[in-house]
Amino acid sequence: MSRMLMMSRLSMALSLLFAATWAMAIQPLKHERTFHIRQFDRSFVVCGLRCPDNKENLVGGRLAPEMSFEMDPGESVEVWIDDPNPLLFTYKFGGITVVKNSDVVALEAIATELSKVGGALQLKAGPSAKILASSRVWSDIDRKTQATSELERKITRLSAAIKELARLQKEDVPTEIALSADPANWKKVRDNVESWDLSSLSQDVTDGYAAIDNAVEPLDLTASTTPEILQALSNRSKVDALLKGLKDFADTVETIGVPIAITNTNGSPVFIEFDTLNDQRFVVSIASLTGAQGFSQAAGDKLTAEHIPLKEDLTIIAIPHHNVHLRTAVAAVYNFVRRPTFDANKSGDDLVIRRKDADRWTGQNVGLMLHIVPANWDQQFLSGEFQFGITPIADQFAAYLGGGVVFNKYFSLATGIVAQRVDRLATGLHVGDVVASADDVKTVKRFQMGAYICLTVDFKMPTGK
Repeated sequence: MSRMLMMSRLSMALSLLFAATWAMAIQPLKHERTFHIRQFDRSFVVCGLRCPDNKENLVGGRLAPEMSFEMDPGESVEVWIDDPNPLLFTYKFGGITVVKNSDVVALEAIATELSKVGGALQLKAGPSAKILASSRVWSDIDRKTQATSELERKITRLSAAIKELARLQKEDVPTEIALSADPANWKKVRDNVESWDLSSLSQDVTDGYAAIDNAVEPLDLTASTTPEILQALSNRSKVDALLKGLKDFADTVETIGVPIAITNTNGSPVFIEFDTLNDQRFVVSIASLTGAQGFSQAAGDKLTAEHIPLKEDLTIIAIPHHNVHLRTAVAAVYNFVRRPTFDANKSGDDLVIRRKDADRWTGQNVGLMLHIVPANWDQQFLSGEFQFGITPIADQFAAYLGGGVVFNKYFSLATGIVAQRVDRLATGLHVGDVVASADDVKTVKRFQMGAYICLTVDFKMPTGK
């Protein structure tokens, strides 16, 4: 009965321990947050929805291939690019993968050992950047026409619009942007493109072609226009393509430096949702535009000189926040538990039960320890901890409960109480009883309480958690 009672109490203690551990990991819901990548500044920041105004929530650092931050229960985090330049780069969602959190791995390790002895016991941006590639057939339009009627006035404006479109096409704005890795210079580029007044030019093109289409009599433009204008007027598809290309280009320029959220292939923002069991690895792929949509080698060299990679995969690691941090490690243990042995010895003519090594300690042993460090105690050099552990050997099974200190996150010294299985005489037998033979000396396993000290060294490099 005493054995069953002891096992029942041990089982209850373990249940309370694990329940308390998970209870400590729970805390109230927090507000949503945003993770901001600053590509050209080479930094990142994590803050509240009003970031960067909400100074109290700022957490950040230098941009690196892997960056980590802690998430609180109930939070969702949206990833943004603060200084995108879609004329130079594409920004894509590279997927989310999950890896079991180290606290969960530690709990599973100790639970596995207990079970073994149980029997014995994408970015949403503007249009893609286009470095205009339409045929340049309007490079020498210098002759002006005299408007003598409403129709001729519209044709004159159409001719002037085509001439202006051809001029704008030749501007080297993409190179200007590519050679400027400083976002402070991008406003000049936006102002320059805004001055193009493409809406007015587009209206002149539309009105001019409509006037030609609606003319009552066939028009003879040979006397008032150059061959180049005639070619343009007769090839509306090229004019439309040129106008569309300039509009797309202008729309893209407007998005330079405007913060944008990373989206999936459907254009929907992607959120990192809190997961108490797993670390989440969120990948953002940034790549320079290439080929017809790319920029010159000189521009690439300039960006590289400014330490702006032309291609990089940034991994954002979201770690669930727990109010306790857990880890497991093998420990060298010394148990102060009495461990006598029993045999039968001659006493006169009788064979008498005798206890040997009554004062012997169990001594050295090996244990698997679960280290429980409250988050507020978790410091780089010296931390306090609670400790639970087991020696998972059936005939020497021991359960430990104590506390100690951790140095540099991987070396700890602890002490506490231990319950260990030792030999005791079977029911009905006592020291000094007379038996017929040594085989009649029966023993059973019983739990004996005592103290322990242990030394733990975790040979894995500190995780910084």
